Amino acid sequence: MLLYLIKMTEQKRNFIRKAGRTLLVKFNETTDFDPTTHNLEGLQSHHSVERSNTTFLTFDDVPHSLNALRSLRKELGESARVKFAYYRVFFKMTGLTNSVEYNTVKTQHKELVGNSVLYYKLYRRNDEYVGSGEMTLDTKEAFDSLMTEETKQFTLECGVSGTHYRYNRNRHTAQETTEST
Repeated sequence: MLLYLIKMTEQKRNFIRKAGRTLLVKFNETTDFDPTTHNLEGLQSHHSVERSNTTFLTFDDVPHSLNALRSLRKELGESARVKFAYYRVFFKMTGLTNSVEYNTVKTQHKELVGNSVLYYKLYRRNDEYVGSGEMTLDTKEAFDSLMTEETKQFTLECGVSGTHYRYNRNRHTAQETTEST
């Protein structure tokens, strides 16, 4: 799979991120951006969010999105930030013991979700499975499909079952808000 290299100049470290099929284009100022006027091969869909000056572009495959990323960065320059959009999913599992092979769970879960999985991780503590993990998807459609009532609960062939959740990176903020209301 293609890898996209992002250089962090402040930290002087190189981070390698997998290229996905969805691009996020965020403009510094309000603008009317019509992606159909650009020559973006493989563009399947686009969605704009006016209040944040953001447009999401979904492509049919990774090479097309990578070409579009390079092209849009060159065309738009400093007027917009262009990057890959990622959708994170948290999951809890039952029946996950050390006798179950990590790669078996990973492979079966990824097959269940489809080809949109970029990253997959089962959490461990002291060489024991914690019973949860996370994955990163590259399309909003794949993310939304995991959040439906039919697919939120899952069971794998190896006997492990679980539930998908929306990943909450502001856990403490959400708890404080709930307690104050």
